Amino acid sequence: MLKRYAPDYVAKLFGVTKGTVIGWCQDGTMPAVNVARASARRKRWRMTDDDIATFEQRRQNKLEPAAADKRSGRRTIQRPIKDFLSNAGGSAR
Repeated sequence: MLKRYAPDYVAKLFGVTKGTVIGWCQDGTMPAVNVARASARRKRWRMTDDDIATFEQRRQNKLEPAAADKRSGRRTIQRPIKDFLSNAGGSAR
């Protein structure tokens, strides 16, 4: 029988929070199995030794610059800086 670990245990292994591990499970970064009943509202994630080893291998092989580019899906808008002092000398109402 396979031993399955809860997110608390895996979080301690990697030095992250339980919420981070649950996020990895939800987005598919960490291979995991949902052991909750079908009628349950909350998912109960469990990981095996093989799942943890697979995740570690993926994490070590990931290139840092490429990972940083993928994480940032947001674009920032470069807006011109308004010069309020140049407009202050005009007419005052």
